[in-house]
Amino acid sequence: MRSTKALAGALLVVSLLTAGVALPAQVTAAASLKQILAQDNGQFDYIKRAQNYFHQHQYDLAIADCNSVLERNNKDTRAYAIRGSCYYVQKKYEAAVADFDQVLAQQPNQAAQASTYTLRAFAYKDQQKYEQAAADFSSAIAINPQLAQLYIERGSVYRLQGKYDLAAADFTQALALDPKLDMAYE
Repeated sequence: MRSTKALAGALLVVSLLTAGVALPAQVTAAASLKQILAQDNGQFDYIKRAQNYFHQHQYDLAIADCNSVLERNNKDTRAYAIRGSCYYVQKKYEAAVADFDQVLAQQPNQAAQASTYTLRAFAYKDQQKYEQAAADFSSAIAINPQLAQLYIERGSVYRLQGKYDLAAADFTQALALDPKLDMAYE
């Protein structure tokens, strides 16, 4: 029982840190955890359940849990990210973009920003908003220039725009980073 609580506490701390919540340095780890749990008001449980619902393809239930979190704390980037992902899968692209905008406005973590730029780029691409999609893929590339898949995705957007030279350059860069990528040859 104690190890389950410790694991849950550790997951909560990691989740809060990735959401940009600073933990008070002047208190012990146990006191910090108690303080976090007191301030959390069950949001962590809703987030974990929303993640599970998402992975089970129960998007409306995940959205409902995210809405519950956001009613209590409209700055919870985890809830916006999960809900935006649900909206994206449901092809509610404008709602997805709005949630991804919230994450980008509030999330200082660059890895989370790169992922969010990529998700928002896909939403723009599916709406045929190619300029915005290319810009978001470029932002993700600026944060993570070694990820070959980002060049493939931006290159595919350039190809859709008829910008064949830029597409070829991105596909070439992707192959330079990962010569085994089949997608760069398509």
